[in-house]
Amino acid sequence: MGNIYTPISSLNTRYSIAALFLIAVLTMGLVITPIAFAPSALADEHSLCPLYGGNMRISWSGDVISFNTLINFWFRTTGYDVNVYDRLLKFGPNWELLPSLATSVKMEDGGKTHNISLRDDVKWHDGAEFTSDDVVWHYTYAATKATALITGKLTGSGFIKAEATGTHSLKIYYEKPTLPHVYAYTQAGALILPKHIYDVDIPFKDNPANWAPIGTGPFRVTEYEADQYTILEANMDYWNGRPCLDEIEIVVIPQPSTALLALESGDIDFMQQPSQADFDRINKNPDLEVQYWPATRIFRIVFNFREDAQEKYPWLADVKVRKAIAHAIDPQLMIDGARHGYGFEVFSPISKATAENYNPKTEELRPKFDPALANQLLDEAGWPKDDNGVRFTAPMIAGSRPPDPDNAELTKQMLKEVGIEVEIAAFEYAVMVAQYLKGPNGMTADYPLALGTTGTGADGDLRLNYLKSSFAPAGLNWNYWSHPKVEELVPAIMETFDDAKRQEMLKEVQEITATEIPEIYLWADTRHIAYNKAKFGGVENYRPVYVMESMRVFWSKSGEPLEVTQTETAVKTVTQEKEKVVTETTTDYTVTAAVAVIVAIVAIAGVTLYTRRSGGSSK
Repeated sequence: MGNIYTPISSLNTRYSIAALFLIAVLTMGLVITPIAFAPSALADEHSLCPLYGGNMRISWSGDVISFNTLINFWFRTTGYDVNVYDRLLKFGPNWELLPSLATSVKMEDGGKTHNISLRDDVKWHDGAEFTSDDVVWHYTYAATKATALITGKLTGSGFIKAEATGTHSLKIYYEKPTLPHVYAYTQAGALILPKHIYDVDIPFKDNPANWAPIGTGPFRVTEYEADQYTILEANMDYWNGRPCLDEIEIVVIPQPSTALLALESGDIDFMQQPSQADFDRINKNPDLEVQYWPATRIFRIVFNFREDAQEKYPWLADVKVRKAIAHAIDPQLMIDGARHGYGFEVFSPISKATAENYNPKTEELRPKFDPALANQLLDEAGWPKDDNGVRFTAPMIAGSRPPDPDNAELTKQMLKEVGIEVEIAAFEYAVMVAQYLKGPNGMTADYPLALGTTGTGADGDLRLNYLKSSFAPAGLNWNYWSHPKVEELVPAIMETFDDAKRQEMLKEVQEITATEIPEIYLWADTRHIAYNKAKFGGVENYRPVYVMESMRVFWSKSGEPLEVTQTETAVKTVTQEKEKVVTETTTDYTVTAAVAVIVAIVAIAGVTLYTRRSGGSSK
C-alpha cells in the first residue's frame, strides 16, 4: 500500500505557499493566545422592569447578623448581602458565568494567573469610585485573614497575591490552576467589600459598616434594627440600571406560620420558604402564588473521624457499622414528614440539580433502606443488643431551624429500631456554625454524629473541598474525614479546565463516598417562595437555587413606566458595554482557530488568484 501522506515538497508550489501560510496562521492562533475566559453577555435586566416605583415588604426567617460579607453566616446573611454588594462574576439561569463588576477574566500561565478587567463606571454607595484596589484588598483579606467559606477556596488554590495593574485592572496569582468560578461563588464571601471603609484602624468585626453597609449593589441600607427589620432603598445610580422598586423592607419573622398569616392579611407581600404543608392553602388564594425550584442543598448525617472521637466511640471506625446506620435510615420518610413530599432522595454530595456532574451509579452503591440488613450488619460487627434492646448510645448535633428538628427526631426513631439510642443535642443555627462547623475543633469528641447540610453549585468542584483535609476552622471538614484518593482528586478537579475530565473525577469522588460512607446523603430540598401576585411581578425571574438573588427585578403592578431619564441612558451604556464584553473577551482557542481558518481561506484564495494570473501572463 502506498504512502497516504503526501510530502509538502511534492505539492504544486502555489499550494505549498498557501498550505504553509495556513499552518503558520493556525499555529499562531493556537500557541500565542492565552487561555481566556469569556463571560456571556450581560442579561438586559432593565427590560424586566415594565413598571417602576412602589414598596414591598418581605419576611425573612432571621436577622442578617452582620452585613460584613467576610463574616459569613451563610444563607441568611447572603440573602441580605446580595442586594447591597456585587460579585466580580455571577451565574446565569443555566449556571453559565456572566460578568458583573468584572468584564473579563483572562487566565495566564495555565490558569495560575488571572488577569481581570473591571467596569470603570461603578460607585460605592457613599460616592467613592470602585477600583482595583478594592478587589485586591478584599481577596487578600479573604485569603489571609478571614474565616469565610471563600477562604478555603482561595487557600486551597494556593492564593499567592493580588495586585493592581491599573485603576480598573488587576492580577491574582495562584500556585495552582484555578477556575474563574470562585469569583461567582454563591456564598457571601465573593461579594466585594470597600477598601476605604474596612482597611482602617478599627477591629474588623467591630467596624460600624457591618451594620450600616456601603456597597456597590442595587440597594442601599437606610435603616437597620437588629432582629426586627432592614430597609433597602433603590440605588438610582446603580451601574446596571436602577431597581424596579423604590424600597424593600425585610421584616424578621422566624416562624413560617406567622409569616403566612402576615402574607394572607397583606402585612407582607413576599415570604421565603413557606411550609410545603401550606402550598395548597396558598394557591387557593386568588391573590397569592407559590413558586419553587429544585435546590442543591443536601441534608446529611455526618460521622466523626477525629481520633479522640473514635477512641470514645470505636464503632465509628467500622465501615460495616456506618453501612448499617445507612440501611436503617429511610430518606423518603424524611421527605414526606419534613417536606410533605417536596424533595428528592440523593445518594452523593452532588445534587441531581446539577445533572452533568451527578453520578447515577451511586444509586446502586449507597446502602438502601433495609432495617433487617442493618440489624444483621450490626450483629456481625460485634455490637449486640443488651437486655434493653440497645447496642450503643450516639449523641448527635442538630440545628434548631426547620426541617432540622423533624430530621433529627425521625433519625432518632429509625435508629432506635435497630438498637441505637440517639441523644439529640439541638443548637441554634448560628451557634452550631460558630461552635462546631466553623469552630476551632470542628466536631468535638463528644459527638459521634451530626445532622447537617451541604450542596453543590454550578460546578461540584466549588463545594467538594470540604471532603479534603482542610479542617475547621479554616476549612469545612468538621468531621475530619480523609481519604487518599479524594485528597488527590479534589484539588485536581479544581485545577482542571476540561469539563469532561472534571466530570469524570467528580463522579469518581461520588463513588468513593458511596462506598466509604463518611456521611449519609439523605435528600435534597427545594427553594420555594410565596408572594402576592396581584400586587407584584418579576418574581418568576427570581432563581434562589442555592442562595437568594438580588430582588432588583421585582416590580409593583401599581408602578409607572420609566421615562427617558439619565438612568435609562446609563442602561443603554450598559447594553453597549455588554456587546463590548463579548467582542473583547471571546478569545478562547475555538474562536481563535475559527478566525485563523477564515484568514487562511482568504490567503489561499489570494495566492491561487495570484498564481492563475501569473500563469496567464506567461503564456
